[in-house]
Amino acid sequence: MKGIKEVAALLALSAAPAFAQICTPQTRCTDYAKCFINGKAQPCAYGSSGASSGGIMFRHGTFYVDWISDTRAKVTYGKRQEFNATARVSESGGYKILKLSDGVTVKYPISGGRYAGG
Repeated sequence: MKGIKEVAALLALSAAPAFAQICTPQTRCTDYAKCFINGKAQPCAYGSSGASSGGIMFRHGTFYVDWISDTRAKVTYGKRQEFNATARVSESGGYKILKLSDGVTVKYPISGGRYAGG
């Protein structure tokens, strides 16, 4: 699936890690300085849209997550949300790690960051 790898590579493009204001002020969203797509560090944000869903937002796109359990999720991403994958979810080294069934790995901090919710 060449398209999936190309989209993941595009999402992984960024400048040096630093807090980016990805979140909209006064929302249930937290900005983080250092997240990863396939091992490439960059800023991201996690926005909660409810108890069972949210989004991991990068400058070049968003991974939409529907939490099935603490260890499983459904993830949709791509320019038109054309890629769908299941994910194995784990925690290690202070990060939540989503290993997608299509080979993409996304990591974001479990804590810290800058909360936009005021």
